[in-house]
Amino acid sequence: TTKTTITFPFDYPDLTFDESNGNRTPIHIALVDMTRKNMLAYPVEEMNSINGIWNDGQLTLYKGFLGNYLPSATYNYRAGIPLTQTQAFDGRHENPNYFYKTGTYDGYDVNGNLLQYHKENDQNVSYIWGYNGIYPIAKAVNAQLGEFAYSSFEDNALINGGGCYGAEWSCGYGVIHSDDAHTGNRSLENQGSTIRSVKIFPAGIYKISLWAKNKAGYSGGAITGIPGEPMWPGDTVWKYNERIFTLFSAQSIVLSTTDNILIDDICLYPVNTQMT
Repeated sequence: TTKTTITFPFDYPDLTFDESNGNRTPIHIALVDMTRKNMLAYPVEEMNSINGIWNDGQLTLYKGFLGNYLPSATYNYRAGIPLTQTQAFDGRHENPNYFYKTGTYDGYDVNGNLLQYHKENDQNVSYIWGYNGIYPIAKAVNAQLGEFAYSSFEDNALINGGGCYGAEWSCGYGVIHSDDAHTGNRSLENQGSTIRSVKIFPAGIYKISLWAKNKAGYSGGAITGIPGEPMWPGDTVWKYNERIFTLFSAQSIVLSTTDNILIDDICLYPVNTQMT
């Protein structure tokens, strides 16, 4: 007979006297606190058995983050070792004799959205979220969160003095246009200032890409600041630009534009990264 058993935080023991006085593990603390907060529908173990003997399954551990609990790591059961459920996981320690780690959740944002994840001995997968943290707007494979930036300026807001600030890119003085964009509804017109990455990027070889065009009635101009040839706007249509360059030290990226140029879908990432 084949059977699948799923356990939840409340299936594991509460703190003992010794554990209440400090002798406890973060794994156990998370499960106990999740139970006390009525966070009951979070699977911990999903184990498959044949004739009462466990033969494969998955373990999910959790960690506290801003008052909530979110997955911190996943493990798979080592096939071919029959065992009871309590031998596999007692709610306090993951047993390396029975489980091996398959993935780590490296970080979340204030909304509980996943920012970075990696499978064991594999590449990082990172995300940027937009539209007030509702939707992922960029995914980078083989890059940490601090190594790439993207914006379509949908979330950027004007601040006092005409500055435009976003989570990824900002400018000292500019205008957000809601009537002309390469994607979405909005684009940025930098006016006599600079466009600057909010992040400080580590040294490395990077690719920057963006779409640019002149406002109606204007032509010419350029986007500069990256070593090598400037990037050029289209006169009447959006034009794609990309450049590869080297950062020899950690720094933010600063671009300058002539007036009347609209910028959209600006993306910066390591050359060995796959962006979607």
